[in-house]
Amino acid sequence: DVRYFFYIGGNDSAQTAAIVNRISRDANYELRVFHVPKTIDNDLLVTDHCPGYGSAAKFVASAFIGDDLDNRALQGVKINIIMGRNAGFLTASSVLARMRPDDGPHLVYLPERPFDLDQFVKDVSVVNEQFGRCVVAISEGIIDAQGKLWSQKVLEMVKQSAPTYDPHGNVEISAGAGMLADYLANTVRSRCKIKRVRADTFGYLQRSFPGFYSTVDAWEARLVGQMAVSYSLQSEDRDGSVALVRLPGTTYAVGTKLVGLKEVAPMRRRSPRWCRTSTSARKATTYSTTTGNMSARWSAICPNRAGSSRLGEKPPRLQAEIHGRILRVSSPAVPVAAKRSCRRRSAAYGRGHGRPHR
Repeated sequence: DVRYFFYIGGNDSAQTAAIVNRISRDANYELRVFHVPKTIDNDLLVTDHCPGYGSAAKFVASAFIGDDLDNRALQGVKINIIMGRNAGFLTASSVLARMRPDDGPHLVYLPERPFDLDQFVKDVSVVNEQFGRCVVAISEGIIDAQGKLWSQKVLEMVKQSAPTYDPHGNVEISAGAGMLADYLANTVRSRCKIKRVRADTFGYLQRSFPGFYSTVDAWEARLVGQMAVSYSLQSEDRDGSVALVRLPGTTYAVGTKLVGLKEVAPMRRRSPRWCRTSTSARKATTYSTTTGNMSARWSAICPNRAGSSRLGEKPPRLQAEIHGRILRVSSPAVPVAAKRSCRRRSAAYGRGHGRPHR
């Protein structure tokens, strides 16, 4: 007697929903199947952004604010591994921690471009010479030039064992992520001759930490669930995935629409390419970035937003405003035009006052 099936999740969940939908149709079984978006990877197509991403991004940015202060006091190199198998949106959110020109993360590596170990060591060495320290954000999904996961390579080197796969055929990288952090730290320590090199893997905390959940993100997660039920009751033959739509105007507001499962399930959204502005630096061939010579479209953090802003051109002021604005999206507690003296505190810890525009 099951007639309604709601599946909450990301791409794999959408694909599973599409399979269930196809089987029910082939069997001439009356079943309404709806995919409800939720993924911190923020890589679903069609939707403006994904519920779950705002809270995870807030955690990552806040963690880097604290980590950068710790690194500023103790110096050395700090490497943080962040979730993201195929898309680097969550790793990219780490740059929201930058308030001043020398703030970390100084280097950011996303999975959309091959990760060159030799170049990584050189990048760390250059930044360490410039600032006397270096904070690095690396996606757990970084790949080599042949497209193989670095976490898988490290796992094979250490354990000499074959990788394991999840039910959807994806290589499980959670086990290798911790080893990847240690491997990169040991490589930097031995090749750069830097005494203090530390590494952490954020792991599951970044997607489940209640202390940094976003008010707007939680509201939007509830909204897409409610709308999935609403869409299921509007027509006898409708199924699909709920998508968030950014509404025009200067005040943040979203609506929803229903799209076909096939529009969401087969592919993933990738982060836009980031470019170095320095003519002497490598052109748009890498996603590693250093403070002061990186420009990134605002859409790299939150896709499909009208217009763009640049990070790195005026780090002390512009980045603080952007920092406040992204957390305005993920938490109505933070005003866009916060006073300078309160920007860091309000951006990092915002207090709630009211619900977002509908």
